[in-house]
Amino acid sequence: MQKHIVLMNTRINEVIRIIPIFDLHLISNTFDKELFLKYVDYIAKHNNVYWFCGGDISEFINFTDRRFDPKSVRSDIKVSRLADLAQMEIDEFKELALPILNPKKCLGIGEGNHDRKLASRGEGDVVKSLCSEFDLRYLGYSGFLKLIFSRGASNSRRPFTIYYHHGFFGGRRGGSKVNNAEMLALKYDCNVAVTGHCHTRISTGPIDYIKFDEIQLKYGLVCGAFKTGVGVGVNSWEETKGYDMQRYRMGSWAIDIIAYPTNDASMMYTAIEFNPDWSTAIKKCVKRELKHGN
Repeated sequence: MQKHIVLMNTRINEVIRIIPIFDLHLISNTFDKELFLKYVDYIAKHNNVYWFCGGDISEFINFTDRRFDPKSVRSDIKVSRLADLAQMEIDEFKELALPILNPKKCLGIGEGNHDRKLASRGEGDVVKSLCSEFDLRYLGYSGFLKLIFSRGASNSRRPFTIYYHHGFFGGRRGGSKVNNAEMLALKYDCNVAVTGHCHTRISTGPIDYIKFDEIQLKYGLVCGAFKTGVGVGVNSWEETKGYDMQRYRMGSWAIDIIAYPTNDASMMYTAIEFNPDWSTAIKKCVKRELKHGN
């Protein structure tokens, strides 16, 4: 378990947005590269938006592994690159995420069960190497990100704690996932608990956590993946196991925080289903209305 403190300056009524990204699996033939690039573009272009990775950047199963299935690999990957498949996966992640792969945008990179396969085989620790190369926080498999907000020259400090874990549960139905997400939120001292691994996007919704002198708001979030698992015209492991296509449970959540609302009100925060297309559409509508004076 890792623990990190992140200092953040903010303004009155400024919304700070945190986007956790889990389970890319970028070598998979059902990886949605376009969707991920939309996330990267959105995060890069907004000053008050940050992200962290919760693991499973890719599969990290080399072609010499008996579990390797060439039918499950993206069709645009050339056979010549299979000789060092793991390095190709690392290089592609760097290329795709480069605009946000820096300390100004990225709160850290965690690891999942797939990322750990390389280390367990003695082939290097991909996540630690990435964090070292780009000067990022190594988040490990689980831990705490404690954001400490301040404003201007004020001595005021307001903490916001995220507990994260790559994930350890699955199941075909949503009930068990919600129950486990709620368990994480209530078990750990945090405002929001986020997890992944099961490749779907589910929230507990707001939870009332009753303390001696207040009721604290909590969320448990299961972050979606960036692969559908089952796709038309492609072969995948998920298809053989009878899993459903996860088209509308992909992507992730946005954790919105207003550390200092007007009149020194208490910190406000919420979790919303993030859709980069929807965010772009709203922006275009606002610009159109301002242009035409509506």
